[in-house]
Amino acid sequence: MPPTNGIIHAAGSPGNREYLVLEEVKAKVMIIDVAARVTLIQKYRNPLNTATSRAVYYFPVPASGAVCAFEMKTSDDRVVIAVCKEKEKAREEYEKALSQGQETSLLEWVADDVFTISVGSIPANSTVSTKLVYTMTLPNDDNADEIRLQLPCCVGERYGPPLTALDGAAAPSSSTPIRITIDIQTSGRIKSITSPSHADNVSETRYPTHLGRPSRRRSTVQFQSSTFLDRDFILVIRADGLDESRCFAELHRDPEGIRSDTVAMQFTIVPNFQLPPVKGQEYIFLVDRSGSMSGARIETAKRTLELLLRMLPYAETKFNIFSFGTHNDSLWTASQTYNQNSVTTATAHVTSMSADYGGTEIRGALNAVFKSRNIAAPTAVFVLTDGEVTNIDHTTSDISTAVRNSHARGPHCRLRVFCLGIGDGVSSAMCEGIARAGEGECIFAVHTESILLKCVRLFRAGRTPFVEGVSIDWGIPDENFSVRSQSVNFSTPSNPRTVRLQPAPAIQQSPADVSNIHASTRMNIYAILTLRKTTVPKEVTLRGHLEGGGPSFELTVPIRSIQLTDSEPGLPMVHSLAAWRLIQDHQEETASLALAVGDASEDEIRKASIVRLGERYQVASRHTSFVAVDSGSDARRRRARRTDSPTRARPDSPSPVSPLQGLLNLGDRLLSSLFNSSSTTTPPEPGPHLPGAWRNSGDFSVVEDRDEDEGYNSAATFSTLSSLEGSYDSDWSDGSIDPPPVSEEDARMQRSPSPKLEPLRLAPSTIREERRRRIQQAPPQPRAPPPPVHPEVVRLAAMQLFDGSFDDSIRGVIGDVILNEADVLQVDRAMWATAVSIAFTSKHLADPAQKDLLDDLLQKAYDFLGGKHDAVAKRLIQMAKELV
Repeated sequence: MPPTNGIIHAAGSPGNREYLVLEEVKAKVMIIDVAARVTLIQKYRNPLNTATSRAVYYFPVPASGAVCAFEMKTSDDRVVIAVCKEKEKAREEYEKALSQGQETSLLEWVADDVFTISVGSIPANSTVSTKLVYTMTLPNDDNADEIRLQLPCCVGERYGPPLTALDGAAAPSSSTPIRITIDIQTSGRIKSITSPSHADNVSETRYPTHLGRPSRRRSTVQFQSSTFLDRDFILVIRADGLDESRCFAELHRDPEGIRSDTVAMQFTIVPNFQLPPVKGQEYIFLVDRSGSMSGARIETAKRTLELLLRMLPYAETKFNIFSFGTHNDSLWTASQTYNQNSVTTATAHVTSMSADYGGTEIRGALNAVFKSRNIAAPTAVFVLTDGEVTNIDHTTSDISTAVRNSHARGPHCRLRVFCLGIGDGVSSAMCEGIARAGEGECIFAVHTESILLKCVRLFRAGRTPFVEGVSIDWGIPDENFSVRSQSVNFSTPSNPRTVRLQPAPAIQQSPADVSNIHASTRMNIYAILTLRKTTVPKEVTLRGHLEGGGPSFELTVPIRSIQLTDSEPGLPMVHSLAAWRLIQDHQEETASLALAVGDASEDEIRKASIVRLGERYQVASRHTSFVAVDSGSDARRRRARRTDSPTRARPDSPSPVSPLQGLLNLGDRLLSSLFNSSSTTTPPEPGPHLPGAWRNSGDFSVVEDRDEDEGYNSAATFSTLSSLEGSYDSDWSDGSIDPPPVSEEDARMQRSPSPKLEPLRLAPSTIREERRRRIQQAPPQPRAPPPPVHPEVVRLAAMQLFDGSFDDSIRGVIGDVILNEADVLQVDRAMWATAVSIAFTSKHLADPAQKDLLDDLLQKAYDFLGGKHDAVAKRLIQMAKELV
């Protein structure tokens, strides 16, 4: 099945379809710490001599992304701006505008990772451009100090009832050019930027500091191709501080003054601690063996499973393996005790697997797993799938029900479901939905990447004990909260209905109940706080304890304010993300049910809650759509940048204002409008700022990138991006895939956040030469990606026995000479083979980025030798290291 994104339309006669030509695609991504905003511009052409009737635009979005804005630009440069409204009301407005001959468009939800845009008639031989904006939180990749950006290239193939909205969609032509520009700013120093998917086709340019040295916290990555993407675009960024917990606050004032002010919170938790594995846990692996898993996908799944089997705790553990496709079956009728015989049998079973099970009936397979599990013990289910199904809602509902039932049986009987999404085109909606409903984690891997670190991270999460009694103090006194009455009106064609909800809680939090904090895995908690007094709290505190009356914990994190107020459409980033997460909670029925005024069913209340969130915070969902009707306004007038306060002249500026001073003032306005700090009723205290935050819209100074080793919380760590991509960032495509040529020095100055925005060409020649000399003396050094895992390490790990030991079977990896030293040293052969395996693995996983993998792979081996600090074990391992 070809990729399904494009515009289709009926060309004047029933059953006849013509496709608009996708001429170019531009993706502009702004990454600020652990969040990203994606602006996607696509230009289509109607090559026919007749106008189209109606056109439909399909596009993929990561399931974690909140679609928060849509615009359409016609060939005469008019911009049609969409507003998010209740779905049926938006459809009615769209149809009415069409009947009146107005330019109009409609964005509608198909699935959490698929949306459509319907547009009216497109004139003959003309073009139409669309701009989509969505925000997303970036997950960590293999390690907690990484973030992973994945841009889907298409709507992947799905098994199950066809999505009628996608019927007959066009695929981009292979000759469609694409350009991706990613501007990155992190709190700590960037260690590496790599693209596992397009390693040979990306370029990186680091921002120069005022000293002419490459910035260590800001960079731009570009990808440009004359052909369209044939696989998802993936970028992995490693930086200092990403493995630390943080909390961002974003203030939003209602421009009309009707609603109360709100503060959206993004609390990111990265628990950097080791927890003992859950005792007596049952592990069930569910492997997708449908036809879509053929080739590299099933081989990836098999390789992953072989490693997971050897990481199981050998004491009090039971496990089983299920396979599914059109039908499902299991290795054993019930989970077996973990020992060498069961591991050997399971390994042979995994080796024989192939993708020959037909379709992808995952719902029935999951229910079979839940039915087989031991309900008197904790259970961790690991799903390995490409996620290519359409029946998502029923599947996640079944998982939620099973998880809730396990809660009712007590803390020692709970169920969790984890998911590894494999391959390109994987359904992020399905995989993330499985993990959310199952109180687990979801990670993604394509066959071009090493999945070993991902496998270890997922499994580590599955061994983590549950947490209980978790509470969050958002740092705002109760008297500061304010709630105003809100009602929601929605209707259906067959049953007009008005549902009035009581005011939303003063604290809307997602997830409402926190029970799945996993070591070394980033978790995001969102909240929207409705305030009486406009203020941003100073810190947030999380408290709780481990299950069964275990030790308690407390985490206090300072709060930093963020406000993006540049010219891109849509409400503030964190509000959009928080609203989307709350909407997903209502879709999955995990959010608390709102109170209605009068009689209303649970489904009606859920729908009303989603509509209220979607309309209030302008986020598309299954019950809210973006509708746009051309008001005749000119696009160029609408693009005027906003600023929260007038720009003041520099104290030393001449009067009247000179052309150069005008340039400086313009630069001040551009900077302050691009990133503007949130305001409060009291002046903010000095301290650390979020990258991208503007210290004071009236202050002309900019904090520069420093070369000193400043800590993560140093105020100087945070600086402000300047005009990132010039007109490309703020304006629509001009039809050219390449920007106008700019000299290297001019480009450096345009990108530099220097408080003086004079182009270098205006400086005296002595200054220009000195700057060139400094740059030549300190050329940017390429950031090497972490080394790949040595294949012999993977091969050796698969030879480990169930109790963590190794035997003479490792001879093919280690060699005869070293193994025969056991006789010379007169030590037990199993202990020597295990010590040699530890030495070999340690040697080939010496990179700091691979420390977590090394620790997990060797844990059972150390336990077999008596512990990592055992004197005999240390002596054996040291002797082995001298020989390896």
